[in-house]
Amino acid sequence: MTVDNILLTEVKNKLRITWDDEDDQVKELVLSAMADINNAFKKTFDYTKAGLPKTLLKEHAFYNRNNVLHEFRKDYAAELTQLMIDAAIGKYDDAAPK
Repeated sequence: MTVDNILLTEVKNKLRITWDDEDDQVKELVLSAMADINNAFKKTFDYTKAGLPKTLLKEHAFYNRNNVLHEFRKDYAAELTQLMIDAAIGKYDDAAPK
């Protein structure tokens, strides 16, 4: 998995990071979020498109950076459930970048 510059910028905006010194750390947060969400649903989502997967990725990175990742699943239970339903009915089929 890779992190494109647009996604990196969007996550940095969410984290309120305006400098480039922490780009490697932010990329690690993004990759960790991708892996966690993809593994939870046994599916690869396209995080470059607007939608629930991208929203959850940014929130996951935010929680991880602020050392409260243990609260993420509880705080986003409704959204994670919705993503599970959407994925089960095929809403995100063929959505992952090839």
